[in-house]
Amino acid sequence: MKEEKFEKKLLLEGKDDLHFIANLCQSISLPENFDVIDCKSCDGVFKQLELRLSNPKMNRVLGLVLDADAKNPTDRLLSLKNRLNKDIASIFPDIMPEDGLVVTPADRKRFPIIGLWIMPDNIHHGMLEDFVMKLIPNNDLLISKAEEIVTDIERISPRPAGRFKDVHRSKAKVHSYLAWKDEPGVPMGQAITKGILDPHSESANKFVDWLSRLFN
Repeated sequence: MKEEKFEKKLLLEGKDDLHFIANLCQSISLPENFDVIDCKSCDGVFKQLELRLSNPKMNRVLGLVLDADAKNPTDRLLSLKNRLNKDIASIFPDIMPEDGLVVTPADRKRFPIIGLWIMPDNIHHGMLEDFVMKLIPNNDLLISKAEEIVTDIERISPRPAGRFKDVHRSKAKVHSYLAWKDEPGVPMGQAITKGILDPHSESANKFVDWLSRLFN
């Protein structure tokens, strides 16, 4: 387990999120003042949150990045509220803000600041790969070709054994696109440092603004 250096933590669902967000922060020179932690799953994020809330002195700020998946982002927010102490849950909104959530409790000795971002954009259902697609330059024709191919595969009837699930459509599209870049199959995090993805796109800026509000 990687040693934690800071009293501020960013809790993530998996290693893809970790590498992608770490590379994004590095590419725009965001100050390294928080630990990035792979919690293995959405439920793992919730369990880590519950554990760390019991020790606010070592966890002064807790940020969570979750995939909406097939749910509405507000449903994810309500799931989080249901896992929290009622005293802190009561100050959370009932609707997910479009620019990400940052909640500062009045009693900072008992509770940390808590931030929440729901991929891809706090508005739509989806996941990390849907966010990644928003960082692809508009003039890149390969992403259009990836859309055509994924759509063709979806038209095959009956559904081929082992074909990707509908909820993972964006994964199939993004990884098809990256399979054709130089070098083929580059991971999403490295796609930022290689200049394939734009860390200064509108969507990236919105996410980075949330990180800055939470941790700086």
